[in-house]
Amino acid sequence: MLTPADTILFYKREYRGTALASGSFSSAYLHKTQNKVLKINREFDPTYYYLHWCMEKPAPWKPKVYNLQRVGDNYIAEMARYYPISHAEYLDHEDYLLEKI
Repeated sequence: MLTPADTILFYKREYRGTALASGSFSSAYLHKTQNKVLKINREFDPTYYYLHWCMEKPAPWKPKVYNLQRVGDNYIAEMARYYPISHAEYLDHEDYLLEKI
């Protein structure tokens, strides 16, 4: 059985992506061939439950989560890659978004 540290190293090697961001609580890596992001959280927090809910009950306005795994005090999430939008882009789609709520 892999230790939590070994599991995280396995995912990082398997992904072989470029680091997108790294902060106090998590790091994100971009997959080289797929439009996916690997998020590794260094601390267990309520975001895990939110991502689990998004994976179990998908909806267009929720993040798309492909895989979620708790590893010791950490968790690893495989998610779709999202891009920031400008305020103007948001306003272009605001009616559609509010209509779906």
